[in-house]
Amino acid sequence: MADDNRSGFTRLPLSLAMACLLLTACASVGQRQGDDDPTRIEPGRSAVSDAEREGEDGIRLDGTSDEDGEGEFEETEFFTGTGVFIDESAARPRAEPPGEDGEITLNFEGQGIQEVVHAILGHMFQENYVIAPGVSGEVTFSTAKPIKRDQIMSVLEMLLRWNGATLIWREGRYHVVPVSEAVRGNLVPRTDSARNARGYEVMAVPLEFVSASKMAEVLEPWVREDAVFNADNARNILFLAGTQYELSNYLQIVETFDVDWLAGMSVGIFNLQRIEVDELLPELQGVFGEEGETPLSGMFRFMALERLNAVMVITPNEHYLEEAEKWIDRLDRSSPEAGARLYVYRVKNLEADVLAGYLGDLFGSGGGGGSRSRESRGSLAPGLERATASSVSDFQRSQAGGGSDDQGSRPTAGGMQLGQDGSVRITAVQETNSLLIQASPSEYDGILSAIERLDEEPLQVMIEAQVLIVDLTDDLQYGVSWFLANGAVDGSVPGLPDGFAQSSDDNAVRFGAGQLLGTITRQSVGNDFVSATINALETVSDVRTISSPSLMVRNNSDASINVGQQIPVQSTSFIGGSGEGSRFGSVQYLNTGVILEVTPRVNPGGLVYLQIRQEVSSPGTPASGSSNPPVDTRTVQTEVAVQSGQTIMLGGLIEERTRESKNGVPGLQRIPLLGGLFRSTTDSVTRTETLVMITPTVVESTDQLKRVSDEMRSQFEALRPLRGLEPVPQD
Repeated sequence: MADDNRSGFTRLPLSLAMACLLLTACASVGQRQGDDDPTRIEPGRSAVSDAEREGEDGIRLDGTSDEDGEGEFEETEFFTGTGVFIDESAARPRAEPPGEDGEITLNFEGQGIQEVVHAILGHMFQENYVIAPGVSGEVTFSTAKPIKRDQIMSVLEMLLRWNGATLIWREGRYHVVPVSEAVRGNLVPRTDSARNARGYEVMAVPLEFVSASKMAEVLEPWVREDAVFNADNARNILFLAGTQYELSNYLQIVETFDVDWLAGMSVGIFNLQRIEVDELLPELQGVFGEEGETPLSGMFRFMALERLNAVMVITPNEHYLEEAEKWIDRLDRSSPEAGARLYVYRVKNLEADVLAGYLGDLFGSGGGGGSRSRESRGSLAPGLERATASSVSDFQRSQAGGGSDDQGSRPTAGGMQLGQDGSVRITAVQETNSLLIQASPSEYDGILSAIERLDEEPLQVMIEAQVLIVDLTDDLQYGVSWFLANGAVDGSVPGLPDGFAQSSDDNAVRFGAGQLLGTITRQSVGNDFVSATINALETVSDVRTISSPSLMVRNNSDASINVGQQIPVQSTSFIGGSGEGSRFGSVQYLNTGVILEVTPRVNPGGLVYLQIRQEVSSPGTPASGSSNPPVDTRTVQTEVAVQSGQTIMLGGLIEERTRESKNGVPGLQRIPLLGGLFRSTTDSVTRTETLVMITPTVVESTDQLKRVSDEMRSQFEALRPLRGLEPVPQD
């Protein structure tokens, strides 16, 4: 019976315990974080690496050094996660509104389920309903205090579930059916809020981070037996069935655990140097894996990366990666009696065949260092013998039984043979820029110690050049060198930098009418000096910039700048055949103009040695009967030393051209014998000097190279016209 004067019904609380699920997966490898702090080499600062400064200790072939025998070669990558695996805000208990006195009291004493449904749906809510066959049972329930009207429906759903039935809304009325028959053929999945549910419903819950099957495993301990209706992994959708109150609790659990757990995992990749990953992995699994009996069991997951011969460690705690690294280093060792293994070293900075030659020259008797005598090489440890290393082509020929053909190839790189029973073989694979090293683990340690000090990022030099043509008139009649030298002394040259100083006569190198100007004494000058010198020359003469190239060149490599034209020259010609014969000609092209060749060599401290060859050439007028023009050539070849960022200037290449011009009275000047009285001939002499200013800048790392490129890009962008500016109309 329903009574409006009884006390309210206290809603049964549904207590849920939250559990953390350790979900593991593979993470893609990102870029390795470097700790380089690239800076420009300043005067007085060493350009060599720390490994070279500290490399006074010798490298033994057994892998030990004079200090502790441990190499500095590291191939470890850490990817730190957030350590967050649940949504704590969703897991917090939701605030319930304060209870208020209701107006309805329920009291059922052993009444049939049909009577209870009629009292609530039919009498109280005036709703149409249908009770399916098979729904039966008795209800004994009463409230101590009145409850509100909007709580009555949840009480009815609870009473029906006690008797194996539930309430569904279909065709505009309620249907009371057994729970086992509620879904099939009656309900359609919904995607809106659980608060809008009317009776027993099915909700389609899309998941963002966790798969549907894994989320079903998380929900299993906390939901009713028939709550998870289906888990669709293809669409990553979970179908949940229940009443409004049940669905609200299920969705709270889903929201708590559907987080980006991959971002929370910490991943480490540890490359093995001495043993195979298949040998180490079972040992790690036995101690830290899920099969172990330690408190850390299950906190680690180990995966073998056979392609890299590395171990991937996945853990929810980033601090465990450091512990895993310690144990992997301790276990990554082999017995001294271990046989030869095949190692692959991927060369990072040098060319593989060049590095193989260095190793052979260091440890073996190869031809890479022909100038070094046998006595000058370091002695081997007792029991070690010398051997040679070869390229891949040599190895393939040896397998095919062919002979060795060294014509047109590099000299055979030196190698070594270690141990009494085995040998070390080093092969350079140019296609992948890798080294194949066959050696025992202890022998490989010795080779690796040498590789890590040789395979360093090569230095590069940024060459900035200015090629100028200066007209030699008035104050410049004796050349730019004389003008700047005298002007720098008495201060009469306007705009010339105060830090400029001409080389003394003893140190100046003279070339014809000019000389090689001295380097700048100030270390802060560079491009500023170039601009100041140009401005100073423009005050007394015309200065034209014919080229302003900037190029990057590797240390000890050649850089060439050519500003001019190619002229065809017939080098050979002959008549062959019989009878009338045929005439053949061979034509080659010569470079003329301004040719600048620079080879930099960087020394410790930032000092740059420059081998410079400058040539200024121009074609003349061909002689009568010849198609080949003469080429006037002026060449300067020298070697200078300058600090990184300073500027040197080459001058003294003076060109003199004579031009004949005739003026006269038209008609009369052509009269024989008397025409000379009506015309005049004038010879004009034009003298120009070619100046080349070179500023070398040492680039130590790729980061510094990027900064140099960005600086040049910003200079070009500064020349871009402003958009949106309309021309001012002229009145």
